[in-house]
Parts: sequence; C-alpha cells; structure tokens
Amino acid sequence: MLWNGSARTTTFVSGTELLAQIGAADIAASGNAEITIEDPEAPNGTAGPQAVVVGPASIDATAYQMNPAHTGAVSFSSVSFPAEAAWSVDVGGAPSYALIADGEVFVTVTLPSGNTDLLALSQSTGATVWGPVAIEGPAPANATYDNGYVIVASAISPDSRLIAFGTDRSMAHPSW
Repeated sequence: MLWNGSARTTTFVSGTELLAQIGAADIAASGNAEITIEDPEAPNGTAGPQAVVVGPASIDATAYQMNPAHTGAVSFSSVSFPAEAAWSVDVGGAPSYALIADGEVFVTVTLPSGNTDLLALSQSTGATVWGPVAIEGPAPANATYDNGYVIVASAISPDSRLIAFGTDRSMAHPSW
C-alpha cells in the first residue's frame, strides 16, 4: 500500500481487508491523503488512488491516562486557568476523572453505598443533562468515549462488563 506515494508496511488480512502501518507523522496534520493499493497479481496491478480525509485532532478529554505512556501526564506549551470555578456540582459521592466530549462532562460516581452511577453534566453550566444511571458491579467503574458513546468498564466478579451509553439525550440507556 502507498500512502501519498510512499510505501507502508501492509499485511493481507482477507480478499477485502488489508492492515497498513500508518505512522503518527502521516496523520499529524489534517488534510487529504491518497491511498494506492499495488497488487502485481491483480488484472489491473494497481487500485487507486483513493482519497482519505485526515481530520483535526480531538480537543475532547476522553480518558484519564490519555498519553502514550498511560501516566495521565499532559504537557501544554502554554496554559491559563480561570481565577475561579465556572461551576461546581455535588454528585453525591466520589467522582471519577472528568470525561469531556460533545460539550458534556461525564463522570462515574462511587456512592457511599459502594455502588456506581454514571451521569452527564453540561460542560458550560454543570447542570445534569442525563442520569444518574446505576452501573452494575462494585465500584469503581471507569469510562472512556468513542464516536458518540460513553463506554463504561465495571468489574462484576468474576468477569468484567463493558456498557456503552449513547451521548445523544434520547439514548441515555445502555445500548450494548
């Protein structure tokens, strides 16, 4: 496979799927790229080029340990903090890290009972958007975000469970 004319390590998975190694430098800047598939055994030999759009990096905070070393450390070239909090909310227990996506702040909350709730708060006001939703299993539960879903991992002995919740207000119930 060629990425903008440069060969990339590619693995044949099936007749309809290839796995290619695309480096961080390839997608560091948003814009357009071209993918070309070379197959000397195919009747045409080459397929492509096909356009791929590389989108801008997300500004959402989607996991506590969001750096490659999974330490949670984040470096900024410059940062300024407001003089005072924009809002504060009592969530009824110990909140997890803030999971920020789609203009909302999602937290799992370890309740005094030992149970866990998930709730969505407005990023701008702190008002409850939806929830709390009880998460089955012992605390703590952890959450991440992908493509419109908050995915919560909870430990239910002896297994763990993943539950996906749609961030759309009409989908504030488990969808997987």
